[in-house]
Amino acid sequence: MHTSAESLRECPSLIDFVKCMYDILEAHRWAVQEHNILHRDISHGSIFVQPEDFKEENAEGSAGKEFRPIFVNEVVDDVKNAGPMARL
Repeated sequence: MHTSAESLRECPSLIDFVKCMYDILEAHRWAVQEHNILHRDISHGSIFVQPEDFKEENAEGSAGKEFRPIFVNEVVDDVKNAGPMARL
C-alpha cells in the first residue's frame, strides 16, 4: 500500500478527529455490509488522517454506484462524492 498520511495523533482539532472517526466507522460498516470484510485491528496505529494517495477521480469513479460509503464531508459540508478524511 502506497499511502502517505499523518498519524491519528496528529489531528489538528477535536472536530477533525470526530470527522475522521466517522469516516473510519462508515468505511468499516460498508466493508462488512457489502463485502463481508471485518478489519480486526482498528487502533490508533492503523488509522491515518489526510491520506495523500486519494485522488478525486477515485471518488468520481464510485459516484454512480448504488452502495458506497458516504463520508462525513458529504453529510456536513454538502460536498458531492467527498473523499475520506482518514484511512484504515
